[in-house]
Amino acid sequence: MADFAPLSEIVDNAVNVSFRTANIECRGRDGEVDKVLSFFIDGLELIEGEFNRVLASRRIEVSIAGIFTHQTPRIELANPPPARRCELADLCVLATYGERLRPHDGLGNAIFLQAKNDFAHDASPIQRALYEVERDFRYNRPMALAALIPNTRRLPEKGEPGLAYWELTQRRWCTGDPRNRATSIIWANQAHHRDPPRTGFGAAMVDFLLGAGGYGFRVPKDRERSWSQIIFDLLNVTARAGVTRRNLNVRGAPRGAGTISREVLRNMRGTQQPFVLRNSLAKILQFYSDELGEFGRQLEGAEKFPLEEKLKGRNGDDDGWQSGEPPILGNHREFEGEENGGCGNFIFLNFRRLEEK
Repeated sequence: MADFAPLSEIVDNAVNVSFRTANIECRGRDGEVDKVLSFFIDGLELIEGEFNRVLASRRIEVSIAGIFTHQTPRIELANPPPARRCELADLCVLATYGERLRPHDGLGNAIFLQAKNDFAHDASPIQRALYEVERDFRYNRPMALAALIPNTRRLPEKGEPGLAYWELTQRRWCTGDPRNRATSIIWANQAHHRDPPRTGFGAAMVDFLLGAGGYGFRVPKDRERSWSQIIFDLLNVTARAGVTRRNLNVRGAPRGAGTISREVLRNMRGTQQPFVLRNSLAKILQFYSDELGEFGRQLEGAEKFPLEEKLKGRNGDDDGWQSGEPPILGNHREFEGEENGGCGNFIFLNFRRLEEK
């Protein structure tokens, strides 16, 4: 709590820097996916470095990893009428605290975020029904999720702060420096208000890390169908899909890595499309399970695309990039025809107390 303000500012600054980069690289036409990808490439690097600087005096080490898939799990609401389908989440943020997760104990916290440029105009009625009203759903895509038996799951009670909308429009949150603008969180359990209250994204994320937001999880028990099982469903399917691909590693990426990453993602399709990884995966996923820890090691050790490699035209049209148009992903999360897809985007944070010297 003593470091709440500086940590919140670090997160908001990382978002501002990465969104500005996306805007420049996309020549002002950056969409929701472009912003989130830029946050993975540039923002997480800034947060990890600055968190460790601030928390060093408290002998706390922070490790941050990420998986960006450009794909999203799709579900359908379990209650009639049928065929009400939507995305489950654009981004899943997971925090662990140096303890191994187990079926009956361990310490983990998770939050699902739907990224929207403007909540009032962009959130669909079905998406809002899932986040604000209904709890039961069944997996629709990818096939690895839909084939689970049973494939129905239950979200936490609607009063819990486990689901939220990340509104990507940057607003001014104080009357001082006019450059002090930040994105915001609208908690799903408060979104029904005519003018729903907004919390600065950085403050909401530090609340989440403190346990005041999000919803706790652990290793699921046999035949469980609730929150913990949903987390592990998404992680296991994504990790299995990731180890079969040649991915992109953006940790310590050079300037301009976002442009090349968007070019690769747009030109490659299906199971050939790489995931964008920010490593530390083996280090962090070992806290989840032996299987996920092994997947993390495979993901880190597998051959990857060098970011400087030019891949234009290798697996698709250039869509005008050679004529001067930058690669843009827009608001579209790919899924059509992908049966070995990932399950959204993940940010993993682990906090570990260092031993006294």
